[in-house]
Amino acid sequence: MTIVATLTDGEKLISISDGMISRANGNKVSNVLSQVQKFICFRPCVKVPSIMMGRIDGIQKSHRQEMYLAYAGNYSTVSAIASEFGSIVNSQLFAWPDDDTGKKKIYRDATLAPFRIGDLAFDDLKGHHLPLAPFGVVEAGEIIEELIYKHAGDFAFQQSQNPDVEIQLFGKGGDSMECVELSCKKLSEDSFASGSLHPRVEVTVNRVDPYRLSILGNASVKSELRAEFDDRLQKIAETAAVLEREVDELIDPNDDYKLLSSELSKAMTDVVRFTTEAIARNKDGVGGEAKVLSYHPAGGYSIAYIPQAE
Repeated sequence: MTIVATLTDGEKLISISDGMISRANGNKVSNVLSQVQKFICFRPCVKVPSIMMGRIDGIQKSHRQEMYLAYAGNYSTVSAIASEFGSIVNSQLFAWPDDDTGKKKIYRDATLAPFRIGDLAFDDLKGHHLPLAPFGVVEAGEIIEELIYKHAGDFAFQQSQNPDVEIQLFGKGGDSMECVELSCKKLSEDSFASGSLHPRVEVTVNRVDPYRLSILGNASVKSELRAEFDDRLQKIAETAAVLEREVDELIDPNDDYKLLSSELSKAMTDVVRFTTEAIARNKDGVGGEAKVLSYHPAGGYSIAYIPQAE
């Protein structure tokens, strides 16, 4: 089992995970590794053609903002998903002008070469200077969802048991920090209706609202975190909604935004402390070296390590 807890207000973010990989051994859980990195960083690369005199004369690479994938569940299945996702966002994304959207739309092409230098491009000259369409957490989450269907279905077929995949994907999307949860725990009701040998699995996708704690992994620790923080974070979210409607942040005569920021910072600190204590218990497959990933607009991402309790 695993534990990952992530909290963002749309600007700052904090996420903490344990470092344990374990496996079921009868009625017990056996620990396998204790220092595993459960935050996997990706920086998508989009290949963009440059056009001169009606032909493609070069291909530029546009690197999008980095994003992180955190996970719980069956390690083999998650590894297959993360590996293929990395291949897709590093080498299979291409942009081409699209008149309908007024942007260079991003496409996937597994051949790695949908266009070549020297190809004719007369019909797309007018779109040469269009801005590039966004590719952030939401768009990346659609690819992850597709890969969960593929690899979790394969796992269910090969192992004759329900899949177990939980993924968080978070990073900057547009102007704000975004987080998406994806989960696959069972077969769909019509899993064999299509006639395919591989069963169809059920995948749930949730966009995580600011000020809501996103948690993966061990059900017992999840329940503890929910009981400790859900009501508190709900009050912070309600206060933030009121301030957004009624108070100009640039003026803020009563320092309401400053107080809100202080409350959120304390909540983030407490989430890390509470989860660290749960990890230190080293029980039910949760344990090992804790990692704390944080993001602040002024300093970007950083990761801190908390050694395993002796």
